[in-house]
Amino acid sequence: MAKKSTKKAASKKPAKKKVVKKKAARAIKKSASKKIVKKSGKKSSKRTPAKKTTKLTLEQLNLKVQNKVEGFIKKLYNKNYERHEDGRFLVFEGSTVVQTVIRPWHSNDVVVESFSYVVQDARLDENLMKFLLRENAVLHFGSFGITYDGTIIFSHSLAGANLDENEFSASMKSVARIADHYDNQIVEMAGGMTAREAMKKGIM
Repeated sequence: MAKKSTKKAASKKPAKKKVVKKKAARAIKKSASKKIVKKSGKKSSKRTPAKKTTKLTLEQLNLKVQNKVEGFIKKLYNKNYERHEDGRFLVFEGSTVVQTVIRPWHSNDVVVESFSYVVQDARLDENLMKFLLRENAVLHFGSFGITYDGTIIFSHSLAGANLDENEFSASMKSVARIADHYDNQIVEMAGGMTAREAMKKGIM
């Protein structure tokens, strides 16, 4: 009888081991799935929402471009310039005065125009008109024009929202040098006075 009981006891032991192994396997699976959930949760938390770009009003854009332009002019001419309340900038170079103004263009941009009054009170005859038009055809930057009161100007314009320092520098220096180069030549051809002379007399 004793032998039979020991055999039964021995046969029951392996069954318990199998149950323990199954429980351990389930526990390992559960812990592994929890780790996967935690990792995926960490990844999602790292995602940052896209930044919303705030659109500037035309007035804000105008002021932003004005400040940018002043920074460029400071680098080019140090303190040899004037900033007026209406947003105009005046730069003095040679016998010319270059003005830079920021004008509205459309809802997303403004125009930065640099111009110089070249000659005032010139004789606007056919020879002078042909001369100015021919020069417009060969000049790289800007063009000559005539204001409502007959003053000859030279101007060049750029888009303002993404204005680059190099392009602004090229534009402004070209206006200054071309106006300074042509003003005396135009006075010899058709009379009148340069911008500096007009300013000294208080005409401009």
